[in-house]
Amino acid sequence: MKNSKLIDFILHPLHNAKDYIESANILFTTFEKIEQEDYLNNFIIPTICDWPGQINLRRAITLRLNKKDNSRIPSQILSLIPMIGPLHVSLNSRETLFQIYHFFFEMVYHNLFGENKVLAQNKAKTY
Repeated sequence: MKNSKLIDFILHPLHNAKDYIESANILFTTFEKIEQEDYLNNFIIPTICDWPGQINLRRAITLRLNKKDNSRIPSQILSLIPMIGPLHVSLNSRETLFQIYHFFFEMVYHNLFGENKVLAQNKAKTY
């Protein structure tokens, strides 16, 4: 982190591949402003994302690879490497554990707080 610098903070929604492409364009514009546009041609940038982030970034990369310039996605997007970080691995494993053993946690919860209290439902997310 000694060599890292926060150069901008932008609030931007990240709900689909289009949003990730727009955010990547902001990143690429920033590299141009600091006159480091060649950086993306010579190096990669690991991008730590949760599962939806990985999927949407991978969709954008795949679209660029399949349609080339017709996709209107900058070639620099190929320098972004989506990967899941340790925090997301930890959160995903805890969520999975809770989903698998929900019946047990529900029993313990009712023993502690009474039968009238409701434990959160076991709702699986679909992406």
